[in-house]
Amino acid sequence: MLTKLIKYELSATARYLMPLYIVLAFLTFFTKFTLTISSNSKILLALSSIFYFLYIISIIIVAVTTFLLIIMRFYKNLFTGEGYLMFTLPVKVHELINSKLIISILWAVLSILLCFSSLLFVIPSTTALSPNASSFTLSTFYDMAVNYGMGKSVLLLLMAFMMLVYNILIFFASIAVGQSISSNKVFGSLIAYIGIYTICQMFSGMLIVVLMIFNIDVNDESLIITLVITLGLLISTIGSTVFYTVIHHFLKKRLNLE
Repeated sequence: MLTKLIKYELSATARYLMPLYIVLAFLTFFTKFTLTISSNSKILLALSSIFYFLYIISIIIVAVTTFLLIIMRFYKNLFTGEGYLMFTLPVKVHELINSKLIISILWAVLSILLCFSSLLFVIPSTTALSPNASSFTLSTFYDMAVNYGMGKSVLLLLMAFMMLVYNILIFFASIAVGQSISSNKVFGSLIAYIGIYTICQMFSGMLIVVLMIFNIDVNDESLIITLVITLGLLISTIGSTVFYTVIHHFLKKRLNLE
C-alpha cells in the first residue's frame, strides 16, 4: 500500500513542480547563451542582464514552491477535509507519514540538485557581471572534497541529507502538534513551530556548551569540521527520531479533522 500512496503523492505534486523545472531549464540555457555572446555588445549585455535576473527569480520560485508544496501537501492532505478520506484507507499511520516524507525528500533533493547544477552551468559565464564568478565551478568543489578527504566529504553529504530530513520533519511535527492545540490550525502550527524551534536551539546550545568545557583548538580546521559533522549527525538523527515519533502519536491518538 505504501507504493500506491507514493505513486499518488508523486502524481499529485509533479504537476506543480515539473512545469517550473522546465521553465528553469529553458532560462538556464538561454541565460547561458546570452551571457556567452554579450561580451562585445552593450545591447546584448543589457539583454543578458534581464535574462539573468529572470533566471535568479526562477531559482527562487523553484525553491519557495518546493518548500510550500511540501508543507501544504502534508497539511491539506491529512488535516483538512481530505484527511477524512486518507484515514479511511486501509493503511497504517506510519505509511501515510512515510509516503509524505519520501516524496518531500525526493522533491527537495531534486530541486536542490537542479538549482545547484544550473548555477554551476550559468555562473562561470557571468564574469561580465561579476569578475569572481569564474571560480564557481565543479572543479572548485572537487578540490574542496579532496582537501577535506573523501571520508569527511561523504559524511558532510550524509549530514546535509539528515539535516534536510530533520527540517522537513520539524514542519510536519509543528503541523501535527498545532492542529491539536488550537481551532485555528495554521496559527496553532505556527505557535508549535516556534516552541519546537526554541527547544531545538536550546538543545543545540547545551551541546555546544558541553563541548566548550573541553580544551578545543579552534584553529584546527580538521577538528572543527569533524565536530560540526558529529554534532550535525547527532542533532539531526535524534531530532528526526523524536519528530517522527511525535507526528505518529498525534496522527494516531490526537487527530483533529474538525
